[in-house]
Amino acid sequence: MARPAAGGVTGLCVLSLLPVQPFAQGRDETGGRRTEITIGQNLEFSDNPDFVVDGDSQLVSLTSLGLTHERSTGIDTLIFRIGGDLELGTGDLEGSAFQDPFVVLSFDRDVRHTRLGLSLRYSETDVSNSDSTGLTDLDDDILGSDVGTRQNLTLEISGATGIEAPFGTDFNIRRDQLRYSDTTDTSLLDEDTDTIESGFTFRFSPRLSLRSFLRYTDRDVDGLGGVDRETTVLGATLDAEISDILSGNLTLSYDEIEFLGPTPSTTDGLSISGGLTRLTPNGSWGLTFSSDVAESGRRDQLNLRRDLELKSGSLGLSFGLTHTEGLSTDPLYGIDWIRDLARGSISLSLSQSVTSDALANEQIDTSLSLGVTQEVTDLSSLSLDASLRDSNELGALGIDSRRVDISLTYRRELERDWDMVGGYRYSHSTQDGTTDRDSNTIFIGLERSLVWN
Repeated sequence: MARPAAGGVTGLCVLSLLPVQPFAQGRDETGGRRTEITIGQNLEFSDNPDFVVDGDSQLVSLTSLGLTHERSTGIDTLIFRIGGDLELGTGDLEGSAFQDPFVVLSFDRDVRHTRLGLSLRYSETDVSNSDSTGLTDLDDDILGSDVGTRQNLTLEISGATGIEAPFGTDFNIRRDQLRYSDTTDTSLLDEDTDTIESGFTFRFSPRLSLRSFLRYTDRDVDGLGGVDRETTVLGATLDAEISDILSGNLTLSYDEIEFLGPTPSTTDGLSISGGLTRLTPNGSWGLTFSSDVAESGRRDQLNLRRDLELKSGSLGLSFGLTHTEGLSTDPLYGIDWIRDLARGSISLSLSQSVTSDALANEQIDTSLSLGVTQEVTDLSSLSLDASLRDSNELGALGIDSRRVDISLTYRRELERDWDMVGGYRYSHSTQDGTTDRDSNTIFIGLERSLVWN
């Protein structure tokens, strides 16, 4: 899909006329308000901005605009975020449009032992790009190996009563809407997922509690090959602090998954999961297990985790096994490492999870990321970010995908509220049955942030 364009310089010029010094806003006696406007003006050259096979190079002027408003009192919290990009470029970019818009609105209210929460999240991004807003949970399109546009909309309302009381109730109602346009991958299908859950909590003592719950999920998948299913779960979770250093939990439930469509079927049975956590002087040990009724058959998992507090950082290691009925047994690895440097930091993260896609296929998603930040001077810094994401679809006919992203960024403070940013980005994507894709991008620009308290 060709990327839309817009005149980006004008927006920056207008907003740069705003005063540099923050001005006072009204403040509640028990809380406060904060408003932030962010402006970025970048000039980018890419040999394949649309991330397609044999793409054309383009020079793009990109203006990023964002607004965040937060208000908090002793009772409620309101957060509002909105933003997007304006583009003006060469090549096939014609006309003007707003690119990658996102909106976040959330409201939480806590009064004594009662809580109510409302939220709305919307984002629109290119399928070929990661979700830079952090508003969506990518699953089927985790690797961004196609062209087109992805739209995510989430509406959620939740509440609870009797918080920390001997008896309490809670509920959660959520709708997730996923839409694709101008894509070529037939596995990227539109979805609507509705989830309703309610529970009752009995706190027998500060160390022991029992929560019974009922959860219903309706997943409606459009398109050829999409599998509609309804899932009902009735169960209970027991949480216990066995001692000052040992705690555990155990969940038992009856799960029923009903597959709809031309050949309807039903899968049901008992599920069990639990875990133990033991504190140590320098961290903790954790053991978790589960045997669940999954959409592709019964799924068994076992995981052991060790967390360590280091002198200049932290380290987390985990190893596990997963097995789904009719498929092979596969290992699961995890690493979370952070180390503080003299003038920066370094982090390494590896995570693996088992999911079921829109076609009800079992897959193992792997995410490996490396981040390095180093101050060059008091006014400048250099950062390196690299990620490897892999999707391994289980089974003899599974389609595997992999994507690599690397970026090197240099940032320098020019004056108060103004930063110069420049760098290089590289992306490479592979998928069974398709041609590999590459993209190289060089960018330089200015960023400004205005804050009112």
